[in-house]
Amino acid sequence: NDVYQVLRCVISADGEGAEFFIDGVSVGSLSASVVNATQNLFFTCIIVGDSGNSSAVGLTVDYAYIAFTR
Repeated sequence: NDVYQVLRCVISADGEGAEFFIDGVSVGSLSASVVNATQNLFFTCIIVGDSGNSSAVGLTVDYAYIAFTR
């Protein structure tokens, strides 16, 4: 309900680690074999809610910025 956040995931160049951010604040990380160099990565959005709220839930994505180094 009119809540806007910037979600960010940064994957290390070697694919071994990833760090997750909400509004620029680190909220967690993974540290082993996050991705394989031969796999494709796909942008995915997931909504998780509780069953106590019967209101309709929607997700609007303003943009997805995906970049990598060669």
